[in-house]
Amino acid sequence: MFFSQFPEVSCIFVASVFFLGLSKRTTSEGLRTAFAQLGDVADAKVVTDRISGYSKGFGFVRYATLEDSAKGIAGMDDKIYRAMCATHDGLQ
Repeated sequence: MFFSQFPEVSCIFVASVFFLGLSKRTTSEGLRTAFAQLGDVADAKVVTDRISGYSKGFGFVRYATLEDSAKGIAGMDDKIYRAMCATHDGLQ
């Protein structure tokens, strides 16, 4: 592992999850509301186009704990959200 070469560096685990396949109409508030059902959401951000203001189809959800992020991944993986499939990017 990369970090084993640097013992003075400690890993910080962030309970943040990257989701793909969001509808262009998805908002950050809508993303927060959908994922809050699965755990304590600290922040939710949909990446938007600067000109149109519509979603670029992906976003980030940051949970308060790693346990909540695991619930979010398990709960929304391959589920329909705003007529498009929300998936995670290999996070476990």
